[in-house]
Amino acid sequence: KIIFVRADYRHTHSPWLAQFARLRGQSADTLTEIYCDTNADNFNWEEFASPIGGDIILPKTSWSSSSNTKLMSWLRGSGVDNVLVCGLITSVCVQHSAFSIFEAGFRTLLITDASADRGRARHDAALALYGDYMYELITSHDLKDSKQGLIKAEPLLFSLEESKLEPREFSKIQNNVTTFSLDSL
Repeated sequence: KIIFVRADYRHTHSPWLAQFARLRGQSADTLTEIYCDTNADNFNWEEFASPIGGDIILPKTSWSSSSNTKLMSWLRGSGVDNVLVCGLITSVCVQHSAFSIFEAGFRTLLITDASADRGRARHDAALALYGDYMYELITSHDLKDSKQGLIKAEPLLFSLEESKLEPREFSKIQNNVTTFSLDSL
């Protein structure tokens, strides 16, 4: 199971935005909100990191993938024991997510060469602080499986707004993405 976590930072459900703006000398109303709206014309994926069949798309309202979501319940309900973590920014979003996954009792493995920060020094420093302490450090080369490889299926999208655990089709999404509610997981 591959879960793509996308930022959905809005004042309506991300109360930390006001403090984040204050720390940067900005007023809260000038800080740009980030939407995870798969129906928006400007919603897109990076070519190197796009969902394929069976992947899950999870909007997050904070730096951690588990803040204000039912991710941990979904992982447990799906029989997941081991969680691989990678992404951007190692010292913030990746670390917060890895910490919460570890705290929830999952074996947590951070893929070092599939994560990055605003600079190599920050990335390396973040990994040096907690790597092999709160999560295991591995590389993408450690994950190669010459026998099975990846199995493709249809992507799934978890929506912040939906209230039922029933699939529904999005007309503007490629690959027939399906959405499920976070509230009912």
